[in-house]
Amino acid sequence: PPLQNETVCILDYLLYFLQDPAGIFELVQVVGNGTYGQVYKGRHVKTGQLAAIKVMNVTENEEEEIKLEINMLKKYSHHRNIATYYGAFVKQSPAGQDDQLWLVMEYCGAGSVTDLVKKTKGNCFKEDWIAYICREVLRGLAHLHFNHVIHRDIKGQNVLLTENAEVKLDETEYEYTGSEEEDDELDEDEGEPSSIVNLPGESTLRREFLRLQQENKNRSDPHRQQQLQQQQLKDQEKYKKQLQADRQKRIEQEKERRKRLEDVGNGSYFAESTPSKGSSSSTTSFTSFIDPRLLQISPPSSPAGPPCGSPEPIRRGNARKGSVVNVNPTNIRPQSDSPEIRKYKKKFNSEILCAALWGVNLLVGTENGLWLLDRSGQGRVYSLITRRRFQQMDVLEGLNVLITISGKKNKLRVYYLSWLRNKILRNDPEVEKRQGWVSVGDLEGCVHYKVVKYERIKFLVIALKSSVEVYAWAPKPYHKFMAFKSFTSLHHKPLSVDLTVENGQRLKVIYGSQVGFHAIDVDSGSVYDLYLPTHIQGTIHPHAIIILPNTNGTELLLTYEDEGVYIDIYGHFTKETVLQWGEMPASVAYLQSNQVMGWGEKAIELRSVETGNLEGVFMHKKAQKLKFLCERNDKVFFASVQSGGSSQIYFMTLGQNVLFNW
Repeated sequence: PPLQNETVCILDYLLYFLQDPAGIFELVQVVGNGTYGQVYKGRHVKTGQLAAIKVMNVTENEEEEIKLEINMLKKYSHHRNIATYYGAFVKQSPAGQDDQLWLVMEYCGAGSVTDLVKKTKGNCFKEDWIAYICREVLRGLAHLHFNHVIHRDIKGQNVLLTENAEVKLDETEYEYTGSEEEDDELDEDEGEPSSIVNLPGESTLRREFLRLQQENKNRSDPHRQQQLQQQQLKDQEKYKKQLQADRQKRIEQEKERRKRLEDVGNGSYFAESTPSKGSSSSTTSFTSFIDPRLLQISPPSSPAGPPCGSPEPIRRGNARKGSVVNVNPTNIRPQSDSPEIRKYKKKFNSEILCAALWGVNLLVGTENGLWLLDRSGQGRVYSLITRRRFQQMDVLEGLNVLITISGKKNKLRVYYLSWLRNKILRNDPEVEKRQGWVSVGDLEGCVHYKVVKYERIKFLVIALKSSVEVYAWAPKPYHKFMAFKSFTSLHHKPLSVDLTVENGQRLKVIYGSQVGFHAIDVDSGSVYDLYLPTHIQGTIHPHAIIILPNTNGTELLLTYEDEGVYIDIYGHFTKETVLQWGEMPASVAYLQSNQVMGWGEKAIELRSVETGNLEGVFMHKKAQKLKFLCERNDKVFFASVQSGGSSQIYFMTLGQNVLFNW
């Protein structure tokens, strides 16, 4: 068809001449990030042949660069040392959304030279391997330079290896330096041997590469692991006695402090209020306490506040009794900035296992179903899914999904929020016809997961019975999590998991087990121990893995049993301080206020995440089992498990300055 403008944008050109990839190529899993988009391992539908597929949304600013890249690939990729260009496709999107350009390239299944070096013992190659790789890279460069093309980004990550140990230059930063009229049909002699280095036969080198790849499939780097473990043993031996002494000292201090708190609770500072009729929530009888020494450091800002050193009793005026839940963070706060604990009247017949905020409302997962608690006024509860166990959940409103571990087999299942919304409103017949959920892979036996955002990518790291899987979110039109990395046959079974980004560059999985905490380098696959609490006999129960703020992802607070330690991502202690809870918490959580909270049978403790110091305590009227659910802004939600297995939901509203105004 005729084109209107002399200069036609790349998308218009592609829409005229390029096919839709549907039925031709399909995406299998995410393998990395290219200059302009994500790179996938793909498959030709009819033949099953693998390919590398770069998927990108093209903006006006990038049109010319991508057009140049395609032209370079078409002309100059047909060389033994250049990753071959197979073609381009356009995945059309609905009106108003960018169409997606698919660049299909040769798939180099052995990965990059950088990947291979990381998996090699000693992190170095033999000299003849280096010579072979350099020769092949130079042949590829000679081909490009002969055709007046500069690569501009030669590095180990862009030098790829096929399963047969063929060396290929990856496309990234081509620049054409010649004239458009120059003849580009001539090529240099590709078979001329090197006159500098006497190389062994290529078949011998390829066999060695294949052997090395096979050895590294199920093996982490033992040399690096051994070094880390030796260093860790030295550090642990150094601090072991100190930790034990410090732990005992803190236990004694906490006993004294707890006794003082109980005295406070039995005195004039105890406050209890009775719920009024018809309310959806009510205040509860907890005793709030702030360490008087903190008040002496900084008195309350209110001129009518108590004198320094005198803890203010909780005062709940009649205006607060029986009031509906304040869901608007901009609303006027109570005159007293004291923390307050309230509970919803709804009693669930089975144990509450998890919850997540969806807007102002609360999704609640129990042993036998999924519910929505309407927090906008009357506290009405809607049943969304029945006869299914929900162990963990997170709402990602921007992606229109609810991530869950659910079902008898603990599958990782993603529900669409639009489908759940329609189960309440019943106002969209089209949504009702669609399936409301999709499974993530074929994952069963999931123990725990964590959603981590890194740059523009959302990672989902999952702990299974004996492995850890990492998935990445693929945006529209795929709109699903796709496999990214897999770490199988772990020596210690993961119970909790997280993902950190070291200095914005290296991804590391952190996971807790019954013996301690461990790390996995995502790039190399190497597994090493971070911290093993050898002073505790028997197994341990790991709580929260907390990546400390303002440390570029390099420092952690690892909480387990009734304590926590500060270490870096290589297992070295960063502080001699040991966080010590007053009692064994059933649940531990890191709050947005840079505090860590622990729920015990006798009290809820609030501590500084930086120092582990106690900053506040809420005493229970009677011993009960409490479990953290979720938090947002100044509200923290948790649940109690009562006799007979029934549960109720509590929420705590923290003051704007919880440290000094309690």
